[in-house]
Amino acid sequence: MTDITVSVPSDLLRNGLILVDTPGIGSTFTHNTETTLDFLPSCDGALFVLSADPPITEIEVAFLREALKRVSPIIFVLTKKDRLEAEELTQAMEFLKNVIKDETSLTEISLFAVDSKAALKAGTNSHDRKLSGITQLEQYLRDFSLKDSKDALRQSVERKTHQLLDGLASRISLELHSLRMPLEKLKAKLALFEKYLEEMELERQALEDIVRADHERALARLEEVSENLRKEAVRVLTERITTQLADVPVVRLESEARALLKATVPDYFDLLTERCVSEIRNHLSEILDSREKKLSSLIKDVLDTASEIMGVRLTSVESEEVFKAIDRPYWASSKWTSTVYPSPDRLLERFMPETLRRARVMKRIEGHIEAVVIKNVEQLRWAVYQAINKTFWSFEHHMDEQIGKAMQATHGAITKALSLKEKQSVQIRERTELLSNELERIRKLQTAVQ
Repeated sequence: MTDITVSVPSDLLRNGLILVDTPGIGSTFTHNTETTLDFLPSCDGALFVLSADPPITEIEVAFLREALKRVSPIIFVLTKKDRLEAEELTQAMEFLKNVIKDETSLTEISLFAVDSKAALKAGTNSHDRKLSGITQLEQYLRDFSLKDSKDALRQSVERKTHQLLDGLASRISLELHSLRMPLEKLKAKLALFEKYLEEMELERQALEDIVRADHERALARLEEVSENLRKEAVRVLTERITTQLADVPVVRLESEARALLKATVPDYFDLLTERCVSEIRNHLSEILDSREKKLSSLIKDVLDTASEIMGVRLTSVESEEVFKAIDRPYWASSKWTSTVYPSPDRLLERFMPETLRRARVMKRIEGHIEAVVIKNVEQLRWAVYQAINKTFWSFEHHMDEQIGKAMQATHGAITKALSLKEKQSVQIRERTELLSNELERIRKLQTAVQ
């Protein structure tokens, strides 16, 4: 099952508004986060629901940054406002707005505080619904569904159309300008540009080397983080389990330890994984943001140099790479050896003094705990290891693709024109006329969508 459609009689939905409840993001390492992020571009807007205790977490801020790359506008909803006094609520909302402004590019923030339980209890009582804050949110959504959604769609289409038309106009202008240029002058300018490209190639290779080194360092950091998590998990789980087994009779120690591990491991390793993935994610994001800026600078330099040499303004379409979420591993809660008959050593334990027998059993339990930890940390390490590799491989492909596009838009257009001119081809006039007409149509489209 991938989705469930629920229809209800609602004035809010009657005008065509569709609300989609996406998977939760409480744990950013799960596939749920990736599903949500992948779905956002198909939305006209998003409700970002936060709790009043605390108003916003580091994980939510990180997710918000990713969401803003995919959807606009984002409307913020602060729930559980009943847990705060009026002055506290005002302070919480002001704090939330400041955090969002500081951590994102947003300057205008739509924020609503609601008491969901009070809204549900109020039913159709308009006074109580208004006090709960739900009325104000519903009215905003009504207005949005009638106006803002259309504006959001129009702005998105306009932005993408402008980018596409600018890119097409740049490439056509460059080829057209090259065709109109005297042959010897064109050859001289191409030679000058190719000399620059030789230098640019060294910079590109240097950037690739840096990214490969980043990749190796990220994997090394993962190993370090994994080892620290393993040591911590062994210590914490051993302390928890042994403390709870203190008053358990020796004959029940192992069965109780199994039960405790089964109950403890999933939640505990979810928390450890959240920490691990957040640390790696933030590390990668910081690194790749820096490399993306260098890549953008390199491409801009290619286009600016071509523009300066050829005398034609060139533009490019920016793109963004996103670090993919990590699939959640299946946590193993035990790694116990079961046999039909007890081993001779265990048979001997029955005749040992209780203190000695307990010590032997507890040592065995500690060994089981360490085995469980090793298995789970390895599952986590492998999941993150694969995600790191995928991220860097994708980024390297992204670099090649973007540089390839820049080269095709500049060197490719110039050499294509030069090839025609060197052949003294009768197609030059036809090609020039065709490009002129295409450029004129693009200019008209650019004017029309402004």
